[in-house]
Amino acid sequence: MMKRFVPQLFIYILLFFLLREWLIPVVELTNTGYTEYILGFVGMALLLRLVKMPWFIAAILQISYIIVFIFYVYTDNLSLLSMDALQFFATEWRINVSAIFHLELGQVSNVFRTLLLFILIWMLVYLVQQWVTMGYNIFYFFAMTVFFIATLDTFTEYDGEQSIIIVMFIGLLLIGAMFIKRLETTTQDQLTLGYRLRLYLPFVMLVIGVIGIGVFLPKSGPSWADPVAFITGSDGTSSSDRRVGYSNDDTKLGGSVADDDTLVFTAEAPSAQYWRIETKDTYTTKGWVQQVSEQNTLPYTSGEPIDSSFEHSEDIATTVIHNAEVAKKAGFIVQPYATVAIDAAASAMTIDQGTEKITPEKPLTSYQSTYSPVQFIYQDIPQTTELALEVLPSEFDRFLQLPALLPQRITELAQDVTKDEEYVLAKAQAIEDYFKHNQFVYDKKNIEMPKEEQDYVDQFLFETRRGYCDNFSTAMVVMLRSVGIPARWTKGFAPGTLNDAMQYEVTNNEAHSWVEAYIPGIGWMPFEPTIGFSGVDTIDYTVDEPEPEVTEPEVEEQPVEEEQTTPAEDVTKKPSVWSKISAWLQQNTWLYYVLLIVICLTVLAMVILRKQWLPGYYVRKFKNKARNRENFMTTYTVLVAQFARFGYDRRTGETLKQYAKRIDEAYATTKMQELTEIYEQLVYSESGQSANYEQLHESWEYLINLTTG
Repeated sequence: MMKRFVPQLFIYILLFFLLREWLIPVVELTNTGYTEYILGFVGMALLLRLVKMPWFIAAILQISYIIVFIFYVYTDNLSLLSMDALQFFATEWRINVSAIFHLELGQVSNVFRTLLLFILIWMLVYLVQQWVTMGYNIFYFFAMTVFFIATLDTFTEYDGEQSIIIVMFIGLLLIGAMFIKRLETTTQDQLTLGYRLRLYLPFVMLVIGVIGIGVFLPKSGPSWADPVAFITGSDGTSSSDRRVGYSNDDTKLGGSVADDDTLVFTAEAPSAQYWRIETKDTYTTKGWVQQVSEQNTLPYTSGEPIDSSFEHSEDIATTVIHNAEVAKKAGFIVQPYATVAIDAAASAMTIDQGTEKITPEKPLTSYQSTYSPVQFIYQDIPQTTELALEVLPSEFDRFLQLPALLPQRITELAQDVTKDEEYVLAKAQAIEDYFKHNQFVYDKKNIEMPKEEQDYVDQFLFETRRGYCDNFSTAMVVMLRSVGIPARWTKGFAPGTLNDAMQYEVTNNEAHSWVEAYIPGIGWMPFEPTIGFSGVDTIDYTVDEPEPEVTEPEVEEQPVEEEQTTPAEDVTKKPSVWSKISAWLQQNTWLYYVLLIVICLTVLAMVILRKQWLPGYYVRKFKNKARNRENFMTTYTVLVAQFARFGYDRRTGETLKQYAKRIDEAYATTKMQELTEIYEQLVYSESGQSANYEQLHESWEYLINLTTG
């Protein structure tokens, strides 16, 4: 018993590590998380098959594992035996069945996606185990694993260099182990562990030597051009595709971003809010960093007043945030404007005084923010001039920082835009409005990265005039600073979408950046330069609206009206079915990885089950072919190969007649001997030319159909 169990255990361990190389990139690319628990499911599935557990017990154990995992991840350790758990399951079932029935796959919940992932893993483990135990051949799965990793390495941001080496090592070890297993089956001899080691160790040493040489020897550069750049029609250096969402690293802005509708959090709020996370003060010509000298992290206790940079009014409002998995992992607190306090169930937190970012020490499921809604009545705002900027204290110097190599034409543009405005607030508003009336385009898909010597803002203002929130907000901050107005770059999320439960659902697509400028006499004020975003309205113009702006002199600016008619005409055109499918796939990038796994599993299943479906394929293939000597010879060869797949290989020294007799005895027929007699006549003489090929084809079809069972 031990002689067989130890080699089997070794093979299953290698299979586990090979399957691991399938799952790791999928988990990383889809931000799934919980890798150790998913790999635990793989290990359990393989172990149950290793010990030959009855299928119904194995199924119960695996289903139980999936249920426990889902409840652990999505219900905050809710009891499995409670009514709340039953209600959770019923709700998920109703939502997902409805979404699938109405073909609204984008509305499928993360619970269903997790279930689908486990089912795919279950299928993969079963197919691989069947392949190993019945065919004793792992080469095809090994080759597909290499292809899978190479595809991800080429077309995604996943780095598969180390994974390819691991796969090659494990795959070659598996091939050697399976060869010894086939040898034992063929010889019908029970090989001892010592004898197995004597056979296997030289092979292992050879594998280690070959892979070591391949890894450590110097290698030349790639012989072929980057296929991704060839397919997309770019040179591979102009853009950098990323997914939208909150990121701590803003040192290198630019490039295209892909949509991502993953839920980040939901908010119970009395009105739409911009959800503020942090600010940054230093522009580097490529992106943003925070001055180290200004970073001063202080502890914050839940419920304590927050000493923020905004003025608080007497009005108080509250909002409750419910974090999804993305927000829990990111570990940030979103703040409505003029936040007064954060109540997070006595959780310890820290506040960075430089960025005003609040960070909990452990992931939070939910928390409450108390804030003071800020709104100024226009007629009460003191209209301060540039003189007020000149007497600001030194603490504002970091908000006037500009790179030494900033192109001069940026400053000249900012001065030109604000030259007719006397007051600081009006200058800031003029820069904010500049982007809305000068043919700038909001776009996330076709954005170039600035070249090595190129300034990020300069490229946007004078060359592309195309971009998303990072482009618009960074450009406005730099222009404000160019005319002496302190400004800072602010990150967080746009308000989100109000759902049926009257909660704001905020996804990665709502990740956003905007501008805060310091206006003397008012304080820090938010501005929204990005086209298509309404911003946070902190000024009430309803009382004695100043200036004759109500007369709307824009009537004279007819070109602006004309520019807006072009996209309106495009909207009237119904999008094609393919464009709808393409847009949906772009919003559900997780489906690419699911489809890739499904395709690989389908190919794997077709190879494993080929002896079942190949007969039908050959029958259809030769159905309308001419009944002649050449086609008969071909069909006979196909029949022999199909019998070999069912274990009836032609033995060494066995004649065709003996082989045909053995098959006829196994299937209780004489047709194989009849076909073989004609086949030998055709091979060695011309006497078979008068054979009844129609009748021979019927006999061939009868025999090959027998092999489908």
